Amino acid sequence: MIKTGQRGFTLLEVLVALAIFAVCAATLLKQSGQATRQAHTLETRTLANWIAQNRLQALRLEPNNLRPGNQSQVSEYARRRWQVHTQTHTTSTPTLFRIVVTVTEETSTGDSASAPFSLSGFIGKH
Repeated sequence: MIKTGQRGFTLLEVLVALAIFAVCAATLLKQSGQATRQAHTLETRTLANWIAQNRLQALRLEPNNLRPGNQSQVSEYARRRWQVHTQTHTTSTPTLFRIVVTVTEETSTGDSASAPFSLSGFIGKH
């Protein structure tokens, strides 16, 4: 028997509370998914930047071997496969070259998994 002084939640109040909780949970889930994707993208861009900087520094160590043209190679870094394209361009100064290094991550099928990252620099022959 219910006493007249006792109160409980009605079914409508419980349904409204559940609806509010569901909306909050869906929003939180969506935001955490976006944060995860952004973290992966940032990690990929950081690794691609490091690979491009390493390639540019390797070319700076041997400036006498520079020739205009394109080179491609596959690199393994951080348990991932990367396509590294190096373009060497001449400039108006004969002993100065413009280098453009483009790095993209490969998938297991050999396709590009991410947007390419490019880094450019200048290297002079001594």
